[in-house]
Amino acid sequence: MRQCLLHQARQEARDMIQAILAAILLLAGSAVGQEASPPQTKLKPLGAAWSRTLEVPRFRDYGFAQCDNDGDLFFQVPMRPGTLNDTSVLRLSHNRTNLTWYRVSGDLASKTWYTAFSVTLSGRTWFLEEELDGLYVFGFDSDGKLSTQVKVDTPGHLGAEDFLVSDAGQIFIAGYFGEDVSKSLQGKHFQAIFEKSGKLATEMKSEDAKDVDLREVSSKPHEGTVAWGLTETSIFFAWTIVISPMGEVVRRIPFQMLAPV
Repeated sequence: MRQCLLHQARQEARDMIQAILAAILLLAGSAVGQEASPPQTKLKPLGAAWSRTLEVPRFRDYGFAQCDNDGDLFFQVPMRPGTLNDTSVLRLSHNRTNLTWYRVSGDLASKTWYTAFSVTLSGRTWFLEEELDGLYVFGFDSDGKLSTQVKVDTPGHLGAEDFLVSDAGQIFIAGYFGEDVSKSLQGKHFQAIFEKSGKLATEMKSEDAKDVDLREVSSKPHEGTVAWGLTETSIFFAWTIVISPMGEVVRRIPFQMLAPV
């Protein structure tokens, strides 16, 4: 059996997402950058309100679990030991009655490399996968069947790290350029919002985004995450920066990270 901690209220879970995001993405707008720094937000450590034992077999998961508005939990589960390329996502229903698997399979799986997954507020599951000709987004229905396939208009040789899809179909991807580009682009950060068709909608330029050291990126885990706001009209980063789907900086919420325990 696996012990899973669930939050008692939907609002409390949302507050946690907004308050404790820890990403290395720093998005800045020139107008915002000239404003006086707002006071730091005091962090409040959250504890579980209650817990529930789920009657499921043991499984090995990787990375951070995600959840939807109903409290269903989504775990990244490698299907073969020692590789993350052949990856599924397992959905545990909050009412303990359903297990749903999401996976790219068949001939398509042999041509793609898993990168990340995203769960919308309503619970729809999406995969970001890489093919030889670029990045693709795969959407699944509630039964775990592949229902959508979109090629995303990203620049070549992009190492994607952060990935979001909204219920309206907006796609957010952030990452860095690898070694197979010009010296001036190597390690540079890239972040953009795409339409549901995969067409580029807004590329977000950032004066504060730090370059990636390509010599260290393979040995250092990616820190932090991104998340949609309460109504998917904002994207939350950290330390924390809030941007609109149009790529505009809406608000900065500085805070001091808690020491590890």
